[in-house]
Formats: sequence, C-alpha cells, structure tokens
Amino acid sequence: MRIAILANTANSFVPPMAQGLKRMFEAINIKSQVFYYGIPVLNQSSRAGEFMGTYKPHIVKTLIKKLLRCPYLMQLKSYDVIIIIQAKPDIFLKSLGVETIRKLFPEKPIVLYDLDYCPRHLDMWSVFEFKKELHHGLEKYDWYLCASDVWERPMPEGHQPYSRIGVNINDGTLFPEQGSEFIALVDFERSSEMEARAIQIQALEKTNTKYIVLSGNYSIKAIREIYRKCSIYFVACEEAFGLPICELQACGSHVFTPYPDWCYAHGHKKDLTVSGLGTLSPNFIVYHNDLYKLIAEIDRIKDSYDPQRVLDNFKHYDSDFYGGDIAALQKFIDMIERNEIESTSHRNYLETVNPV
Repeated sequence: MRIAILANTANSFVPPMAQGLKRMFEAINIKSQVFYYGIPVLNQSSRAGEFMGTYKPHIVKTLIKKLLRCPYLMQLKSYDVIIIIQAKPDIFLKSLGVETIRKLFPEKPIVLYDLDYCPRHLDMWSVFEFKKELHHGLEKYDWYLCASDVWERPMPEGHQPYSRIGVNINDGTLFPEQGSEFIALVDFERSSEMEARAIQIQALEKTNTKYIVLSGNYSIKAIREIYRKCSIYFVACEEAFGLPICELQACGSHVFTPYPDWCYAHGHKKDLTVSGLGTLSPNFIVYHNDLYKLIAEIDRIKDSYDPQRVLDNFKHYDSDFYGGDIAALQKFIDMIERNEIESTSHRNYLETVNPV
C-alpha cells in the first residue's frame, strides 16, 4: 500500500503533522510520501471541479484528461490512499478542491487528518459568512484521522467514522535546552483576551521572571529554538488542540492556563459521550485567572523546576501526542485493506446526524 499525504509549506501545524504521519507509517512498514504542494494544487483545481459539475459528460472527460497532465496530479495516480492535512473550517469548504480529486481518482479513498474530531462542530460553522461555501456534513471524506477527540461537548453516541491516532512530533528538534535560565513564554496576543494577558504579564513582573512575548512571524525552526529555552508557557486564548502545547512540553515547559477549558482537547476523558471537561496532566497549571494564585504557582514551579520531569510526564500521560498511537494507525490501515474504508465510504455519512 502507498499513501499520499497532501500538505503545504506554511509555518503552521501542517508540515509537522505531515512529517509525523510519515514517521508513523514507517513504523508499521507502510510507504508514504508527503506532497508539500498538495494543498495549493487542491485549491487551484477547485475551480475546474466547479466547471465539471456544469459541463456535459464529454466535456468533463476532456477536462479530466487536461488535469491529469499536471505532473503533480499525475503522481497521485500511483498511490492507493490520499490523506489531506488541513483544519477547520477549510476542511469543509468547496474551494479546497476535494471534489475535483474525487472525479480524477474515483477509486481512491480520501481521508482527512485534522487536529481534532467532533461531528458537533459542523453546526458551529453555519453561523459564519462562508456558510454557502460549506460542503454539508461528514460526507466530505471517506474517513477522519485526528490527534484528539476530546471536547467539552458530548460526542454523539454510536459509530463515528474516525480514528484517534494522536500526533508524532518526535523529529529530534524538540528537547529541553534551558540551561540555568528560567524563561516564560507568552503566546501571541488575542484582542478578545487582553484581561487574561495583563494578569500574566503582571505576575511575571512581580515574580521577576524573564519572559518572551511572541509577535510577528516565525519559521518552524526559529519558533522551536525559542521553545527549547522556555520553562513555562502561557496560552493566550481557548484552544482546540494546540500543537505548540505539545511541542513546548516536549521541550520541558509547563503549560499555564487561566481556565481548564482553554486546553480542553488535551484532557483525558473516560466517556466522550458525556459533556464536561477531561483531566489535564500535571504539566498543566490552572490558576483560574487569579493574579495571586498565578504568582504563587510561578514561584512554586521555579523552586522545583525540572525540565526532564516535564518531558517524562508528557511521555507518560500524553504519549500519543509525542510519538502517536501506532496501534490505532495500524487498525486504520487494516480497515482499508479489508475494504471497510474505500472510495465511496463518504456516501454512508449522508445520513449522519450532526446535532446542535
């Protein structure tokens, strides 16, 4: 089996997740290739896909032949499965070009690998201006892979078309490098959460803690050089699944959050069909947006700080976010080999209820 992983070169979660997925496939002896031009080509092909829906059959065939002359698309012919790495809301937009790929390669399963999974998120996007651009429902893809499936909201009961495979970030560039310095990292500014940010800065000043404030743009290499030197990290707003939260723990950094629901996708939850938060690992410090509690927690961590212990906790409590869940990935491959996931599986999800 050969798997094509469609990604991009953006300074975002996409390239690290693509590279990590390839490492996970290597662990189970599955051949895969990351196509970093994959998402841009999908975007470019979307308009052709719109034309195909309006032209007569003989003209559609001509369009398909022309598209298949594209050297990038031609390479996909030799792969058995196509995995797209992208995040909401783009994953459900018509402009992503998934429908074009289906027309070009109707025999290939198309799978999404996203940071998190919960079908209840589909109703959330309906309030946005791009509602008309949405592809309605889970029938967009033949299967879903995700790093996390934990949400505050309950997962619908019954079968869901996804595999929680975690994420592999262990590429050799994430490790503690703090030396004797204790440095805090404050995340990018979010205008809606300035009060929480002010409390973070005030506490750092009162505890005489050296800190770095993220701003502007960073390459993946540059941001990880910063991560390796930091001992504590302050999230700036409510996250879904935050890859930096994993990367910083791998570098020995505690994660400070004013509220537990700001990091809900990193929690551990026994029953996903029940609403409510899961339990965060000991690496997370929740201070309830209280200045004096935050000051006390910073001082406490300073007194006992051990980056190796943070890394060990991360590997123990959240190993699936460090090296991925290889067993879950193997089960996914087994389902493909048994034709339980195939190129028409998405049609089975037309009746899937995505409740509000």
